[in-house]
Amino acid sequence: MRTQTALKQPIVTNNEVLNLIAQREALESLKARMERLSESVKAIEASMIAKIEDGAFVDSEHSLLVKEFVRRYPHWKSHYASLAGAEAAERVLAETTPTITKSLVVR
Repeated sequence: MRTQTALKQPIVTNNEVLNLIAQREALESLKARMERLSESVKAIEASMIAKIEDGAFVDSEHSLLVKEFVRRYPHWKSHYASLAGAEAAERVLAETTPTITKSLVVR
């Protein structure tokens, strides 16, 4: 172990380095757990949405609502319209299959 110089230079100790390593490992472990938990929540939500859409009876004190989002990626539309014209942009947008996302709202 090195000693502090006469100029009172700061020292990074082995304990600090070990603490950093431990914290990084804990963070990676939590990230992996969060990913697994997120996948689990998505699977449960998808299952419940499918049941509700199939007409399942909801036996809960909470009200459930399936929320649907339809998106055709319009953020590129103004740029494309400036290049190819508004009519071409509308035609491409009309021919684009929308992305449909569903989420479960619990109240």
